[in-house]
Amino acid sequence: MSKIYFISIDEISGERAFYTFVDLSKKLNFNVSQNSKAFGGKVNRYEGLLMLPCILKVNIKDISKISIEILITTHQLHPNQDEKLIDIMNLINIKIPQENLVLYVKQEEFEVLTNNKVLLQSIQEYFERYFMALKNYIKSVQENLFGEQDILNYFKSNPKLALEFKRKIRGDIEIIKANRPDIVESWKYYQEFERMCEEMDK
Repeated sequence: MSKIYFISIDEISGERAFYTFVDLSKKLNFNVSQNSKAFGGKVNRYEGLLMLPCILKVNIKDISKISIEILITTHQLHPNQDEKLIDIMNLINIKIPQENLVLYVKQEEFEVLTNNKVLLQSIQEYFERYFMALKNYIKSVQENLFGEQDILNYFKSNPKLALEFKRKIRGDIEIIKANRPDIVESWKYYQEFERMCEEMDK
């Protein structure tokens, strides 16, 4: 390895993430998705999206020979680089609980939807209920997540563990400090962790 690149969280968060990876792709010679939406949302799914991707199968044998399967996923899980799938979010026009959610269908399925108002309305009504239930579920999951302050409180109650953790990460922290001290300085909760450990060492 000839060079290590140190990247701050800000550089890979939100809209900046796409431009950061475009820049890195030029330096490191790798291909990057041109779908900027794939970089704009959260990659992790622990906030209530662990069930994704999933498929809604729509039975329309009485309407068309084509069976419709709606892929419920995120831009991160399915960047859709070849653009073979069509996003129907604008078609059903429903508010979604997270911006990175997407609904995909194939081209022939999209044509069936656009040409059948009754079917489209049924799907709209279904996803209104689905997204409302998903919104409530996401809220419930988020309310029960452990945050940074919870971890700090745990370390405060377990000083031996806190000092052992500090020892384990010391080498990595020193490397980052030597190359990008601004990154470490921007870590609010790590700075608090350092101060806590200093008090424990006294």
